[in-house]
This record gives sequence, structure tokens and C-alpha cells, in this order.
Amino acid sequence: MLPQADYAGSVSGLKEDKSGLFAYEMGEGGTPVITSAPLTMECTVEDVYNTPNFESFICKIDSTYVEEDHLNEAGKINYQTLKPVLFEFPTYEYLKTGSVTSFTRMSIYNYFQTKEEIFLALLEREYELWVAELQSIMDENESLDRQSFADKIAGSLDHRRQLLKIMSMNMYDIEENSRIAMGAWVWGDTDGYFGNTRRLFFLQKK
Repeated sequence: MLPQADYAGSVSGLKEDKSGLFAYEMGEGGTPVITSAPLTMECTVEDVYNTPNFESFICKIDSTYVEEDHLNEAGKINYQTLKPVLFEFPTYEYLKTGSVTSFTRMSIYNYFQTKEEIFLALLEREYELWVAELQSIMDENESLDRQSFADKIAGSLDHRRQLLKIMSMNMYDIEENSRIAMGAWVWGDTDGYFGNTRRLFFLQKK
């Protein structure tokens, strides 16, 4: 079914009717499920993450349909036999997966001792990206009126939804179970209409 899938992804539905490319049946959630697909996941959109020129959909998997030949003894999907195909930009090549690597889920704990340290690392990364966007706003605008300023800040936070989600967690518990301690919010003098900008830094616990 790869040629049909390639065609479906290459031709705009505004120009051609692609509804007849695949035979399908309706899934439990009312979604058309391609009958020839070895694996289909029926999803519900939970959130939309907007970035410049892109929209990323955060979905919840409601139902999973897989051919029995691609189930292991535990009844789980065997990706070594399924070998999903990935589409790669910008070479427009299809890559077959399925080989097992030496990296396992536990390998991440060579770098982080607890899941809380992973959250703190994500928080640091997201915060730095937010600060970079704020700096870009300052560089591109000599002055802004109150509404434009509010719109810029709101837009920057909309791009950092993961940052907001992490910051809504219990930071005391995260810090308690981490070697990395969150530093204080420090006030630093910053010129321009941002006034005093707060900076978050991280300290290594002894």
C-alpha cells in the first residue's frame, strides 16, 4: 500500500478525489480504517500545538487495530516484524524500521537518575527557548503599545505549552527527587520595555 500512501501524501485533495484510493471500514470511533493497513490507531485530538508555519496535534489513542501476525506472545505489537516505514525530509525517502538498537528505556537513566531530573532538564530547555523568543521580540521591536506587547507575550507562551505544563507540576516534589536544584528567580536589570526580566538557573546539589 506504500505507492497509494505516497500518492495520497503528494497530491492535494483540492485537486483530486483521493477517497477511492483505499478500501476501508468504519472503526469503533467512527473513523475510516484502511483494511489493508497492518496497523491502524484510531485517535482523538486532545490539543493543538502551534509553532511558526506548523500545527502539531496531540492525540489520545482510542483504538488500535493490528494484524495478528504482528502480535508477540504477550499480545503486544511486534515492531520487529511489522517494520513501520518512516518518510524522511528533505530527501523524500522512505526508511524501513524494525531493527533493535542497544539503547533501551533504562539507558536514559545513565544521564538522569530520576524522572524528576528529566522534567527539570525539559524545563530548562523550554525556558531557554522562551527566553530566546523574548529576546527576538526585543530585537525586532523598538517599542510596542500595550496591546501589541500583550499579544507578543501571549504568543510566545502559546509556543511554549510544554513549559507551562511542566511549571504547573509540583516543583517541590520534583526538586526533592532530583540532584539538580532549581535556583531562585533572580531579578536582573534589562533595558527596554520588558523592564526587569527574571532568569531561572539550575544548581547541582552536593
